Amino acid sequence: MSPFVWLENHSIYSLMEGTIFISDLVEIAKKRGFKYLALTDTNGFYGLINFVQACKNAGITPIIGSKIKSSSFNGLLIARNMRGYSQISEIITELHFNEDRNANTLESIMETVNDQNYIVITDNQKILALRNKNIYAEINVLRKNYALDYFNAKKMGVRSVLIHPVYFETLEDYHIHRLLRAVYLNKKIHALNEEDTENERSYFREDNYILRTFGFMWDAIKNTEEIAKECVFDFKMGNLVMPIYSKNSFRLLKSLCYRNLSKRYNRVDSFIIRRLEKELAIIREKGFSDYFLIVHDIVKRSIYTCGRGSAASSLVSYLLFITHVDPIKYNLFFERFLNRARTDPPDIDLDFPWDERDKILNYIFRKYSSKNVAMISNHITFEARSSLREIAKAYGISENEIKQVTKHIKHYYSRTSDDFLNFSENKTPPTQIKRIIKDVPLIYGRPRYLSVHAGGVVITPKKISSYIPVQMAPKGVPIIQLEKDQAEDFGFVKIDILGNRSLAVIRDTLELIKRHYGITIDYWGFNPLDDKKTVEMMSKGNTIGVFYVESPAMRQLQQKTKKGDYEHLVIHSSIIRPAANFYIKEYIERLKGKPYTPILPAMGEILKESYGIMCYQEDITKIAMKIADFDIKEAQELRKVISKKNKIKRKQELKEKFYSNLLHKGIDLKKIDEIWQMIESFSGYSFCKAHSASYALVSFKACYLKAHYPAEFLGAVLKNQGGYYSALAYISEARRMGIKIAMPDINKSRYFHYGQRNKIYIGFMIIKGLSYELASSIEKERTRNGPFKGLINFIRRLNPTLADTIRLIKAGCFNGVEKYNIPQLLYLAHKFFEGSFKEIGPLFTQYFDSDETMFNVHIPELKDLSKEAKLLNEIKSFGFILSEHPMEYYRSLLKEKVIKAIEIPKFAGKNIKVCGILVTAKTVLTKDDNLMQFVSFEDETSIFESVLFPQIYKKFSLILEEQMPYILEGRVIQEYGVTSLEVSNIKKLNIKSTFKDEKTTYSVY
Repeated sequence: MSPFVWLENHSIYSLMEGTIFISDLVEIAKKRGFKYLALTDTNGFYGLINFVQACKNAGITPIIGSKIKSSSFNGLLIARNMRGYSQISEIITELHFNEDRNANTLESIMETVNDQNYIVITDNQKILALRNKNIYAEINVLRKNYALDYFNAKKMGVRSVLIHPVYFETLEDYHIHRLLRAVYLNKKIHALNEEDTENERSYFREDNYILRTFGFMWDAIKNTEEIAKECVFDFKMGNLVMPIYSKNSFRLLKSLCYRNLSKRYNRVDSFIIRRLEKELAIIREKGFSDYFLIVHDIVKRSIYTCGRGSAASSLVSYLLFITHVDPIKYNLFFERFLNRARTDPPDIDLDFPWDERDKILNYIFRKYSSKNVAMISNHITFEARSSLREIAKAYGISENEIKQVTKHIKHYYSRTSDDFLNFSENKTPPTQIKRIIKDVPLIYGRPRYLSVHAGGVVITPKKISSYIPVQMAPKGVPIIQLEKDQAEDFGFVKIDILGNRSLAVIRDTLELIKRHYGITIDYWGFNPLDDKKTVEMMSKGNTIGVFYVESPAMRQLQQKTKKGDYEHLVIHSSIIRPAANFYIKEYIERLKGKPYTPILPAMGEILKESYGIMCYQEDITKIAMKIADFDIKEAQELRKVISKKNKIKRKQELKEKFYSNLLHKGIDLKKIDEIWQMIESFSGYSFCKAHSASYALVSFKACYLKAHYPAEFLGAVLKNQGGYYSALAYISEARRMGIKIAMPDINKSRYFHYGQRNKIYIGFMIIKGLSYELASSIEKERTRNGPFKGLINFIRRLNPTLADTIRLIKAGCFNGVEKYNIPQLLYLAHKFFEGSFKEIGPLFTQYFDSDETMFNVHIPELKDLSKEAKLLNEIKSFGFILSEHPMEYYRSLLKEKVIKAIEIPKFAGKNIKVCGILVTAKTVLTKDDNLMQFVSFEDETSIFESVLFPQIYKKFSLILEEQMPYILEGRVIQEYGVTSLEVSNIKKLNIKSTFKDEKTTYSVY
């Protein structure tokens, strides 16, 4: 066997340079019989954990290192042991934290290389001059003068090592490398210089080629093997990296739990104590006490929290006020969260009001040291749209041409170019696009850059950069180089700190209730599960604006089942998942009285509350243990691999064992197939019961507020700009509930929207382009010095820009305080800013400001705007018609007879024509891999759902836009008393010709 070891290999994690996927790299090594395989990605360990796992699975010894590229040093650092790995990690971190990458890399290496923990391979003369036994001269055989480098190293008395860099698998893949470099450097592909790319020969060559061509440097070849042997060590991953809170953490944890028992339970019985002691024993055994205490410390920073995920099945979490659902009362499965067989770290998900999240993160960094805290990264990959766009730019295609094509990109892309674009039958892509489409699969799915994970925070007991390199995200947040899955496999224990707009909605609504009604409602003590009005609203699916249950699918399920209680809501929010359509229908049938027999008697008790349907993630675990004799570890693994696309082999192994165990028990194959099919319905996303129970509690709080304080609640929804729908949809919902909408008013509006009793006051935040500084200062000025008396009074008191003044005038903000129309106010504003308040003609008007100063101002008799012009101003100012429901106006433009949305149920089974504004749409993939769409429309009377099956979707999808009106034709279908429209034809209502700028009106200035 050849003694040559390839020591410089780059994967896709040499971002925008390497082209080889980790799995392919290891597969190449396996096929070629490599004993050792090095991964030396540029300035990082982004794919290290995947690499180590793949090597172990393939029986190959991983060599861990990195190619360091900085202005002060260029070369390979290869770890000899864990300490060396940590030192390299810190060197990489230091490099990334320096903006110009002129970090003290050279000095750091010179300081630590004597520790003999890592190998340096470089041509850097300062390093080579140290003549340290850990330092080798790099003989890069792709350079022209490699032989001279070799002999010079001999003269210096420095050992040399032959390096043949690998960036791509074959010569053909050089094209992928060039594409990536062009995109990264923002250059045209034909304009790339030699120094912009790696050598085109940077791919694996045959070993005999290396020996035949470079055999005269035998010692340099032999040294590759010597280095590989020296750099074999047990890379420690999987051992949990647990933060430290206290020296006596378990004692403190136990004390807190017992102290809080009386706060959570009126009566503490022996069952509760046994459950608590059981959990505490496992937590102590696993060493998780510090973790729970840190999370407890974090949740104390806010009143409005929601701990969720499997952690909500823990009594300890409940007693520490991390979660708020009683796990005993609702029979939550603790083993889903923690059990003695679990080796991977648990993680607790914490939701805070979205606008408090940064404050919480700042506290964590401050309390637990910025050196020991970082966020997990997301590895942002090339998706279909970005692949096509960036390749087109690299080929010099104009932005306008790119836009014309990207709008045809399908929502789902299977990496085959013939399935990429959604052009109608009579249209095809432009010729120049056809030429580049073949390149899209080449870069699709490759990592492009790092961003911040939605919430994952890692806290370590010592400097985090000693575990994994850290770099600064564009947002200014330190992030580790690993994404979520690799971080978990490494052993990091993360805490998810997430922003939740609905918690902010609840907080703001409770504050308004206190202000408007003098009623104080305690967030933690307020669980309105038995409130009749709330339960009724839930059962009718009148839940627009209500967190977790406002999607069309969820509202329809509520309507079909007519169940609004908490227990059923928990089931409903879990059973709705991508692959469970058949089971949802079966569940409804059984709920309505259809008799059923459990597939196996042993499944009956487990699935009793969900009528024999597997609903929660832990149902997989329980069923596998109960009927197939899996132990807890295997059962939990089965639950996990069902939804993991990269665990197909392990999933098949567990499936075979599942079938084998049941067949051995004499269970009929058809029944086993039926059970497995139900398990497979969890292949998309799914939830555990504890997660759904936690969110359902937030839903009930929100629904209670909507039912009893609708104006305050929907005003808060609008203020926090959250939820499933647009602002227009929530305003429409308010109108349908009899709530009045007050237009922005200079003397009544605040910056944010807010509701009061039966009215929602629209805030200045809605006005497009209005500066935040001005918008936020208006209310403060009113509070200090009283209402504004008019336009000039406003200008003199707040000194706005002319542009902001015009925005406020066009938005109608002065309509309540001025006697002049909008054209006259615009004229007045311009003249004031010109400083030309003087006699301009025979007609004069006395105009007073707040100090009763009189101006002689000539206000021309300008015609007021037409209704259409006023509505156009609203569209330009707010993004939509605000003074009335848009359909009230659009209806006057209709030339054909249509029914109103509220009348649709009367026409079940019949074809109808209806006009509505598109509210939201969801595109899904059918079993045959065709696209279809569920679309919500509304008019002034109601919201209604529609379905566009694949043929109709393909025909009309490109004309559909949110907040635009359409005439729809189709058949009304009814299922379990709930109607929707099966669309057969769509026409866009022509409104553009109606809205024209009345420019002559403004010609006076």
